[in-house]
Amino acid sequence: MGFDSFDNPGSVPLAPDLDAMVRGELAGDEKLVWAGQPIAGRISMGAIPVSIMGVFFTGFAVVWMVMALVIVGGGMVAVSGRPAFGLGGAVFALFGLPFLAVGLGMLTSPIWAGRRALKTCYALTDRRVIVWNPGWLGGVQVRSYRPQELGSMTRNQRSDGSGDLIFREFTTFGPNGRRNVTRDGLMAVERVREVEALIRSTLLRDRD
Repeated sequence: MGFDSFDNPGSVPLAPDLDAMVRGELAGDEKLVWAGQPIAGRISMGAIPVSIMGVFFTGFAVVWMVMALVIVGGGMVAVSGRPAFGLGGAVFALFGLPFLAVGLGMLTSPIWAGRRALKTCYALTDRRVIVWNPGWLGGVQVRSYRPQELGSMTRNQRSDGSGDLIFREFTTFGPNGRRNVTRDGLMAVERVREVEALIRSTLLRDRD
């Protein structure tokens, strides 16, 4: 039986493979209370800034490759009566392929983010919150949050009632000193306030 019979807030029907994955994770006497998934469209929209950057990154890679062929390659040369680019330019142009691949990946990031969201799953049991995140190259990461890890849970709520439940947040700095904030939790879930209340009443009632 899937989760479509659940009456708890935000519970959604899961595809058979996700349903089996969730139930296979539970201990024998562990009770399933709630299950859900992120709103795929909301996750896709969150990737739009990366996609916009991808436009410039892809454009740079294309310009690099064309300039390498035209300038570094010494312009057009004749091969067997047909115009072709010089070998040197072609070699330099190849260096642009990795940048082109990265740019195209950034450009299409909303599509990939939405597809990952469809394979992401959340569950609340009488013992823990479980998050399944698919890997980019296959496989899945499963993380459990016990009650002692949920004491600092925060809610980011939108006007339509959906939002994020943040369990932990940490900051890293890239080589260029850029600050990156990573948030773990239940992202882009419907009726987020009610889901938070359910988590608190199930796992944190002795702590609140």
